[in-house]
Amino acid sequence: MPLKKELIGGELALKNKKPKTIVDLNQYCLSLIFRQIKRNCEMNDELKDRFNMVKYLDLIHFVSSSEIFKMYSMQWDPELLKRLEIEFEILGDNRHITINLEQIYDLLRNETRTERKLYWDLCVRAIRENEVVKLFKLAYKPTRYYPEHLECFEALINAISHKKSLQILEIAVDGYSFRSLPHINDLQILRVNAGMDAVDLVQLCQSNGNLRFLGFTSTELYGRFSDIVPFCNQLTSVELMMKTDIDATEYAALAKLPNLLDLRLNGYHRQGTLIKLFQDLFEMRLIQLVIRNTLLSKEETQPMASINSLGRILSGFYDEQAIANLARPWNPHQYVAIYVHPEQYLKMDQFLDLIKNCKRLHIMKEHWRLLIKFEEKLGKLILSLEKYNALKENYWKVLSHITPLLDLLDFVHLIISGEYIDDMWKIVCRCLATKGSQSLKTLEITKCYRFTLEEANAVASIPSLTTVVCDDDTLSKINLMRLRRKQPAFPRTLPKNQFP
Repeated sequence: MPLKKELIGGELALKNKKPKTIVDLNQYCLSLIFRQIKRNCEMNDELKDRFNMVKYLDLIHFVSSSEIFKMYSMQWDPELLKRLEIEFEILGDNRHITINLEQIYDLLRNETRTERKLYWDLCVRAIRENEVVKLFKLAYKPTRYYPEHLECFEALINAISHKKSLQILEIAVDGYSFRSLPHINDLQILRVNAGMDAVDLVQLCQSNGNLRFLGFTSTELYGRFSDIVPFCNQLTSVELMMKTDIDATEYAALAKLPNLLDLRLNGYHRQGTLIKLFQDLFEMRLIQLVIRNTLLSKEETQPMASINSLGRILSGFYDEQAIANLARPWNPHQYVAIYVHPEQYLKMDQFLDLIKNCKRLHIMKEHWRLLIKFEEKLGKLILSLEKYNALKENYWKVLSHITPLLDLLDFVHLIISGEYIDDMWKIVCRCLATKGSQSLKTLEITKCYRFTLEEANAVASIPSLTTVVCDDDTLSKINLMRLRRKQPAFPRTLPKNQFP
């Protein structure tokens, strides 16, 4: 009887056990299969001189059929897989497809017209049969003329038509227009950097009522961008390239987008013409405003500062008065970034109120960035110098934005980090040591290069300091200078991460 029970239990276990498939094979077995398929591809005389997509088509189809196969194939023959990277991206059952047309045109440059046609037929068929693709990106930055480009582009666009899985479409085609619209209805994100008729853009928006993000970053829009507004009730984010030097009043209609939270305006506008847009955004829920290239005037920042929901501003400004308007004691901005143009100079003492009434302020120039965080109630000032390229910009220009803050703000705790070179540290410390009101108690030095004894002596010269937080090597040099001055050494204190 016990034997019979064991037999019955064994039969049940076999019945309940999941059958093994080829996907369950180990890496060694799969590598043998890869090798054999590759050998078969290379032994076929008819395919011997054909380009990779045709020659290794069986291997591409096999590896593309499973994520596990893809993972192991990368370890099996990375060189071959690198050569077939484009083909895997297109022919595989991928959720994300990115096609760089320039790269493919170069790949096919020496092939016959018949071979090129075969390549594109395979690509188009694979994309058409892909039922899981979520992102489709088509990019083209031509360096030479390709006679078949328009035909290939139209075929690829037609291949994504009627795809219910497609949620993100990105078209970036320099020097060409986007006219052959795909028939799709489920997009959530649309990015276009190509010439386009506003009527076609409206049609795309009208067909995709659940669009959440719309980016149009070409200056070649024929018609009014604002015509999309009645059909985009779900849009939360818009990125737009303004037409050069135009009256930006036409964009005021964007304030009618009921769910707009994030607005990004690129390009250059006629001064003063954004006032209407900012006025109409007053009662909206806009959280972030990004204006990278152009400069805003004082008259424009006044209504912009009145948008109570606005927490993040990234923009360039004509002068300090335009920046000063952003100070809002009643509702401080979470983050303000000021894009400083190459020949522009800002007087930091003109917008101390903004520093005091903003959670974080970023001064951003081409060759350096300065992050400022001032907590007036705690008497804490944080200065972080980022991405400083000393070969491109003299450090005196950087210091002209730092030393006024050290002199004009009252703080007991200074946290300073970044790429300070040459005499920068000595000048900073001299500014602290000669400050009229000696209230600084704690100095934290993080992410800075190793100090010299001369720089350590400059830190040791600050009379009010009681605590220095830095690495052990820097602290030992500072304490050596303190002892030479017959002052007590600073205790070792562990630093804290101030920018999580």
